[in-house]
Amino acid sequence: MGQLEALDGSLDILRENIAQRREHVQLLNNHWALQDGIRNIPHEILALIFQFAHSSGGNRAFRVTETLSLVCTRFRDICLQTPQMWSSLRNHFSLDKTRLNLNRSKDTTLDISIHHYYHDRPLGPKTTQFLETVIPHSPRWLSLDIYTEDSCLARIISKLPILQLPKLAMIRHVEETDEAKLANISILNGTCHLSHSLKVKT
Repeated sequence: MGQLEALDGSLDILRENIAQRREHVQLLNNHWALQDGIRNIPHEILALIFQFAHSSGGNRAFRVTETLSLVCTRFRDICLQTPQMWSSLRNHFSLDKTRLNLNRSKDTTLDISIHHYYHDRPLGPKTTQFLETVIPHSPRWLSLDIYTEDSCLARIISKLPILQLPKLAMIRHVEETDEAKLANISILNGTCHLSHSLKVKT
């Protein structure tokens, strides 16, 4: 009787070990299946997926590119070969990063964001340098977002000369109060002239 109980105990241990090993093998299979699945996706399809993720990132789109570029060598190569992934430019970027993104974006359209929340301070040298760097590329601007208080808006606009903006689709002013203003713009012969603003709740 004692031997049978000991045998039953040993069988239970074996069953438990087999179940654990089976679960481990299943996890490995799932892992390799996922890896193989990603490997089998063509570069062109992944590039489209990356572009969709980037375009859905809003004013944090640049974070999408940075994150994907750090996943693996293949993802980074795809990002580097996809100009749209580098099309979001912010005045918080270093001058080197702005120039690098402009170079990587090639001839694709650009989304420009300017953030200035200090109503009692002039524009800093970083913002001034940013504008000086991106203004020559204004024919590629697709959107311009200005995040600042009303009192700063005129100061920022004054830094923008009359620009050639043939591809510009939207100018947006967002205050700290989360109230957005879509600027009323007129485009004459590819030249953009800012006029009054129309308030729109976000």
